[in-house]
Amino acid sequence: MRGNPGIRTESLYDTLFTTSDDEPGSYYPLIAEHTRYADDFSWMEIALNPRARYHDGSPVTASDVAFTFQKFMTEGVPQFRLYYKGTTVKAIAPLTVRIDLAKPGKENMLSLMTLPVMPEKFWKNHKLSDPLSAPPLASGPYRITAWRMGQYITYSRVKDYWAADLPVNRGRWNFDTLRYDYYLDDNVAFEAFKAGAVDRREENVAKNWATRYVGRNFTHGYIVKDEYTNTSAQNTQWLAFNIQRPVFSDRRVREAITLAFDFEWMNKALFYHSYSRANSFFQNTEYAARDYPDADELALLTPLKKEIPAEVFTQIYRPPVSSGDGFERANLLKADAILNQAGWIVKNQRRVNAKSGKPLRFELLLPSGSSDRWVLPFQHNLQRLGIVMDIRQVDNSQYSNRKRSRDYDMMPNVWRATPWPGTDLQVSLGLRIY
Repeated sequence: MRGNPGIRTESLYDTLFTTSDDEPGSYYPLIAEHTRYADDFSWMEIALNPRARYHDGSPVTASDVAFTFQKFMTEGVPQFRLYYKGTTVKAIAPLTVRIDLAKPGKENMLSLMTLPVMPEKFWKNHKLSDPLSAPPLASGPYRITAWRMGQYITYSRVKDYWAADLPVNRGRWNFDTLRYDYYLDDNVAFEAFKAGAVDRREENVAKNWATRYVGRNFTHGYIVKDEYTNTSAQNTQWLAFNIQRPVFSDRRVREAITLAFDFEWMNKALFYHSYSRANSFFQNTEYAARDYPDADELALLTPLKKEIPAEVFTQIYRPPVSSGDGFERANLLKADAILNQAGWIVKNQRRVNAKSGKPLRFELLLPSGSSDRWVLPFQHNLQRLGIVMDIRQVDNSQYSNRKRSRDYDMMPNVWRATPWPGTDLQVSLGLRIY
């Protein structure tokens, strides 16, 4: 895979089933019409809706479903191949497909319910990684009707959309035209929004939200600025270590570096108290760990006692907390002690390995155009420990490619929230899920 897809292109194709944001865990038929499955979820047979059509009027078939799965297995991201290794998807009738799972389970089966279905007659002649000179044949409620590479993309509502009257689509797809404009400079994009040239904008910079949403359109109420409490699972952002790098192979080194990240000061001085500290990958859900392991958790953890850190049993996990005054000596002294214990000593004001003499140095990778002001205090604290963190910015394409190939030391990473722990953790965190 290469490059970044156009915005909203993932919704060009209808899926077997669709979900509802206010009903986590519920799946409603879209291309599928009805199913039957084994009690142990080892297999499922799905009958397709005979009304399902692509935009050229041709039917969506079971062979398209099987083709799509195989296309993702051979040309999709490595995580897809890893997750579904040994699983088969076969057309057993023109409108019936059978799924046999290599690893039977409800979660594994449900993960295939939102598989998009692509037309074999189009995609058999195209690779997923190749750029297209014209929009692909699709089946969803919108089609691409105009575009200019790197500037804009326009979607128009399909008037004879085959699924418009299905219960899952009632009240949806109300706009005749959707246009997405691309801006190389976010400041230009923001000014376009303020002037009314853009209808919708997502803001993720705390300083902008606190200081820049002012002007005539705000004063007269044409643009309303408001805040709402998020009660659902929350995405979280982390600075991710690439633990395949030798410099981060020792957990103690990672712990010491984390102690140099002064969140409390940054949240006050740079982020206008807009952020809360993430304590879990399942932030804002009942599944976030908040206490010592209970009896049920201990039943799972105890057999693994030799393989996991002892702190799992003796400490409640909390990220390091500072006083917020910007002069946090306690955490840095603790980090210094941990590094010394791990064999990293200070020599000539540089942190070096006591055995090899190699300096403790790594690179933080950021996308081009993003602000680095929030990581400069982190860099400064690391310097006080004798650690060198180089900050490098690269263009978005290179950033995506380096992330995909794990060619980085450290980089920001967003953990996409899920309402509960599922089998997708196997792809995100590794093969061994207990």
